[in-house]
Amino acid sequence: MSYVPVDVPAFGGLDLRDPEDASGSPDLLNVRFNKQAGVLDRRPGATLIGSLDHYYPTSMYNSEATGKLFVAGSSTNLAASNIRAENYAGTSAAVTTSYGVLACPWSIVDGPSASGPATYFSNGTDYIVRYLSGTLTTLDNECSTKAAGASSFSSYSRAAPKARALCVQSPDKRLVAAGTATGGGPNGVTSYDTRVWFSQPDDAEKWDETDYVDLGYDGQKITAAVSWGNQVFVFKKTKMFVFYGNSTDADGGTVFNYRTVDNAFPGNDTEIYQGQVCVAPDGLYV
Repeated sequence: MSYVPVDVPAFGGLDLRDPEDASGSPDLLNVRFNKQAGVLDRRPGATLIGSLDHYYPTSMYNSEATGKLFVAGSSTNLAASNIRAENYAGTSAAVTTSYGVLACPWSIVDGPSASGPATYFSNGTDYIVRYLSGTLTTLDNECSTKAAGASSFSSYSRAAPKARALCVQSPDKRLVAAGTATGGGPNGVTSYDTRVWFSQPDDAEKWDETDYVDLGYDGQKITAAVSWGNQVFVFKKTKMFVFYGNSTDADGGTVFNYRTVDNAFPGNDTEIYQGQVCVAPDGLYV
C-alpha cells in the first residue's frame, strides 16, 4: 500500500512540500506556537533587508529600540572594518565607521551625554562605539568617570572601556563591559582580560573606577558575556560565571554578586567567543 499526503485545512498554507519560491515559510521559521505546540498563526514570509542581498556579514544584531538591523563583516559592499545600520523596510540607511569587527552590541537607555535609546558596540581592541539617531560615535572622550577615592564623577569628557564583550545587567540597566586589555578600563585605568566593569545604573556612559570584578588569573581570559533574564553570564574557555544581583557593602559601595561554574565546559580547548553564545526565551545556548 502506498501513502498519500493529506492536507489539513486547519493548517492552511503550512506545507513542507511547498517549493522554495513559494510565499510564506516552508521551513516553519515564520510560525508561532503556543505552549502546547498548537499553531497560533503563520506570518507571511518576505525579504527582510533587500539591500543585504550581496552582504556576507560576520555578525548581525536586531535593535528593536532603534528600529535597525546592524551588520558587520567582510565581503561585497561590507568592509571588515565597517558597521552598517539598515532599515527594516528593505532600504538601506548605511552608517559606516572604520571601527573593527563587531563583537557584541546591545541596547540601553543612554546617559546624559546623549538622550534616547542607544546601541553600543565593542570589539575588544578599541573604545566602545555608540549608535544614536543615525550617528556612530566613538566614546574616547564622551564618558563621565569617578576615580577611586573621589567623591564625585567628572564631566562627560573621559574615555569608555575597551571591552571584548558588552551586555546589560537588569534591572539596574547597567552596561557591562567584560574582558579588557591592560589600560582598557574607563578613562584608561589599569584593567585585565579577566575583569568585568559595570556602569552606573541607567547610564551606560558613567563609570566608577571601583565598580569591577576580577574573575581570577587562571590563564584563561574572558571571551564572551551575555544577558538572560536578570542574570549576566560571563564565559572563559572552561568556566562560566553567573552574576545574579547586586548588594551594598558597609561603605555604601556596590557588591556585584556572582557564582562560579568551574567545570562548565570540561575538556574544552578552544575559546568561546561572543557569536557562539545564543540567548533565547527559553534559555541560553552555547
